[in-house]
Amino acid sequence: MQMRIHQLGLISLLSFVSPLVCGQQLQIVTSGPHNTLGLVLGATFNEKDNEFFIQDVSFQTTSGGQTVKRTISAWNLSNEETKGIPRIDEYSTTSSKYTCGRIEFVPGLHVVVACSRGSSLEFLDSISLALRNKIEVGQLGTIFDFAIDEDLNVLLVLSVSSDERIHLSSYSLKEGLQRSDLVLGSSYAVNNISIAVSPSAKVVAIATTRPEKGKSILYSCTYGKEIGCRDLGNGPPISQLAFLGRQLLFAPSSFPDDKRACIISVNLSTDARAKAYCAPQTGVHYAVGVIEERYIVGYTGLRTTNWLTENARVAESSFSLWRPANKQVQTKVSDPTKGKGFQAFHVVGSKSIPYFIAFSPSSEFTLYQIQ
Repeated sequence: MQMRIHQLGLISLLSFVSPLVCGQQLQIVTSGPHNTLGLVLGATFNEKDNEFFIQDVSFQTTSGGQTVKRTISAWNLSNEETKGIPRIDEYSTTSSKYTCGRIEFVPGLHVVVACSRGSSLEFLDSISLALRNKIEVGQLGTIFDFAIDEDLNVLLVLSVSSDERIHLSSYSLKEGLQRSDLVLGSSYAVNNISIAVSPSAKVVAIATTRPEKGKSILYSCTYGKEIGCRDLGNGPPISQLAFLGRQLLFAPSSFPDDKRACIISVNLSTDARAKAYCAPQTGVHYAVGVIEERYIVGYTGLRTTNWLTENARVAESSFSLWRPANKQVQTKVSDPTKGKGFQAFHVVGSKSIPYFIAFSPSSEFTLYQIQ
C-alpha cells in the first residue's frame, strides 16, 4: 500500500515549520484511515516484529440483553494489513460504555495486555492471541486504565470500587500477584480517570476529570514496593496524559474552538505548570503523544460555531509536531477523517520508531510516520 505525503504549500510551510535542524525538514506520512468492525479504543506497537495491535468493540442489544463484541487484531507495520486471525470475544454487559480501552504490548513476555469484562486484565500471546493469563481485580471493581513498567515487573491498575472509591493497585507483572492498593478518593461524578507512566523516572501521573465542575485533579505517584501519591492540584478537564522523561504533558479536553488551548507541562519537582507547546492558529486539544522521546504530537483541529444557530462545523482537523527543544510547530498533517464531527482524538506513540496512531470514537484509525 503506497503512502502519500501531506505537504503544506510554500507559504503555509514557512508559517508552520521552524528553521531546519541538522539540515532536515520533518514530514508526516500517512495512508489511512483504516476501518474496523467496531469503535477503536486502543492501540499498541510491537516494534521488534514490525507490527501493531488494535482493539475495537461493538455493542448489540438482543433478547438476552446487552452484549459486547471485542476484537483484537494484529497489523503489519509495512503494508498496514491485518495478519493472522483476530481474536473476537463476546460477553454480556450492563452498559454500552466500555470504560477501559487501553491495550499494551510487553516485549519481554511476548504478550498483549488488554482490559476484559470491566474487571479483569487478559494476557494474550502476541502471535496466536490465545489467552495466557488473567488478573481479576475482584472487590476493586471496574478497571478504568492501567500502566506497565516491565523493568520493575510492575502492573499498575486504576479502578473504581462499588463504594465509588478510586483505587491505584500494584501487581507483579509476571506472576499477577497483588502487591499494594491505595485509595485516592471518591469517584463521585468522575467520568474519566486516566494514567500515564514514566519508567525512566519511576513515577506515574493520574488525572480524574469532573466535567460538571469543569476541572480535573492531578496526582503524582511513586510505585516501588509501596505506592505513594501526592495531589498536584486542580486543572482544566484533561483528555490525555503523556511523559517526556520526568516532564508530564497533558492535553485539555476543551472544544476545538479555543485557539488559546495548549499542551501543558508539569514539573514534578516543583509542581509548576506552563504552556509548553502551542498552535496559535488552532489551539491544541484532546490528544498528546510522545514518540521515541524525540517528538511531541498534538491534535490541532479547529471548530467554528454560528452563535445564532448554534451549529458547529469542522474548519480544520490536523495533527502538529514539535521537537522537545523547540516550542515552534515543526510540521503538521491533515486528518484524513476530517474530524467526523467528533474531534475527540487519542494518540498512541511508539517508544522506539517514528510512528504514531490516532483514533477517535469511530470505526477508523490512522497510522502516521514521521520522516
